[in-house]
Amino acid sequence: MRKSLGSKRNEISKKDIEKIARIYGQFKENEYCKIFDNKGFGYLKVTIERPLKLNFQISEERIENIYGEQLFQSYMIKKR
Repeated sequence: MRKSLGSKRNEISKKDIEKIARIYGQFKENEYCKIFDNKGFGYLKVTIERPLKLNFQISEERIENIYGEQLFQSYMIKKR
């Protein structure tokens, strides 16, 4: 048995393949075959953009916090 895709673990015989091809080849809706409109499978991609929330408040406390940051310290060492 070939490796199945997903967890179906079913193999279709040649006889069943022929039957399925005949049913769908007739392109008539019946108990085994349903026909859907292409529009039923469409979708819209909607991009929702939110404003960037940044807080640029300058205070003594924030300036002191910057000096404690590792990235800022390594930048200052390279600058020397």
